[in-house]
Amino acid sequence: MLTLVHKRQDQLKSEMKNLSKNVQECNGNITDLKANLHSVVSCTVKDILDERHEESARVNNLIFFNLKDNGNISTDKDTIKSILEEVLRLPGAIGHVDALSITRLGKFDNTSMKVRP
Repeated sequence: MLTLVHKRQDQLKSEMKNLSKNVQECNGNITDLKANLHSVVSCTVKDILDERHEESARVNNLIFFNLKDNGNISTDKDTIKSILEEVLRLPGAIGHVDALSITRLGKFDNTSMKVRP
């Protein structure tokens, strides 16, 4: 009977050592996760902030397609003014549009028949 108690005691000691070893491994993994958490969170936050900034920069954009192009920004401004005032019936709206913000997408090519936006 005493030998069974010793045998069981040895088994319990062995199990305790295994559990202790597993706990140490888990603690090491937790330490690694804590070390990487800051960099992962900061990258994610930075990505979200960049996306929000880009969205806010585009919130007031108007895009007009198929407008004739001569490569001249002042003509583009006059064209946008006439569209806002005559077509959309928004008199005085060009005063709220910054002339520097009028941008043609793509590269001007006077040999191309395709109209850039």
